[in-house]
Amino acid sequence: MLLITGTEDSFCVGGDMTKNYENPRPFTIEELDALNAMPFNYLERCNKIVIAAVNGYCHAGGLDMILCADITIASEQATFRAPELLRGIADGWLGARLPQRIGLAKAKHMIFTAATINAQKAEALGLISEVVPHQQLMSKAYDIAEQVKLTGPQARSMLKKQINAQLPNFDLEIFQRSTQSAEAREGIDAFINKRNPIWPR
Repeated sequence: MLLITGTEDSFCVGGDMTKNYENPRPFTIEELDALNAMPFNYLERCNKIVIAAVNGYCHAGGLDMILCADITIASEQATFRAPELLRGIADGWLGARLPQRIGLAKAKHMIFTAATINAQKAEALGLISEVVPHQQLMSKAYDIAEQVKLTGPQARSMLKKQINAQLPNFDLEIFQRSTQSAEAREGIDAFINKRNPIWPR
């Protein structure tokens, strides 16, 4: 069993946009797949049940994490957002999982507008399984973990593998290509300098 949560007012807001910004280095597909900084693949591949307790901001990579977790509950204070396109980045994890979770129309709306949604809307969309009062988040997460522990560990691992085998593959190549693009450089520069991007034509 793996229980993940955040600290203070953030669950996870994604990677460091400034890292390697001055001297970007292309990643190979093998490196991307193995990066411990991007544990999305591991959360699905491991035979443990992964419970995410979202305590606050769940944006970008945080959204990818909960899409790869098995059970996700959220504090009433949590918010969810897919801001990657504002940075000129095509997130191959997001594209492979969000439509499966909430449906094509809602996923496209969330991705293409980069709109923030609250926990109640996330629950209504099926993005998460339950919203709880903020102070009860961790006690509820531990209660769920105890319920899961009552089930057969080998049988639940087998079912997790079967369920996840039906999901489409992640497209790491589009992420790799987009992070090295002129759009990404402009999007990240705009983010760092707190301005609207001027997309190259």
